Amino acid sequence: MKTEENKFIAVWMDHEKAHLIEPGKEPTIQTIYAPTKANAHVAGETSDGTSLGHFRSTNNEFNKHRKDENQFQIFCKQLSAGLICYDKLMVFGPGTAHKEFRNYLQQEKQFKDKDILASTADYMTENELKAKVNAMFLQTL
Repeated sequence: MKTEENKFIAVWMDHEKAHLIEPGKEPTIQTIYAPTKANAHVAGETSDGTSLGHFRSTNNEFNKHRKDENQFQIFCKQLSAGLICYDKLMVFGPGTAHKEFRNYLQQEKQFKDKDILASTADYMTENELKAKVNAMFLQTL
């Protein structure tokens, strides 16, 4: 059974990490890191090649793009597993990661009836994150 305290959560994210912030008198922040860093350099690999196995590599831009997309999809899947119990989600952050994550959530069946909002925000300190989330939480009531 859900209580009022766990109906709203905010997620600040970029492509490398996500901060899950629950509002309240003392907001809590939990950080989840992406499993692998996008565009990570593999030792022995040329600067513009993508490894296809032990002895093959390619400069194919399509393969590079798909590899990054798959890594982000894994990150989204891990992140969304902990958000199923919330009714309202606020996703924000710099760049495009928050919009991509919102689109991912909207395509998932478990989040069909949930209220998902997205907005752009810069990099912030923990205190700024907590204040912004509490302000957003009060606006949604």
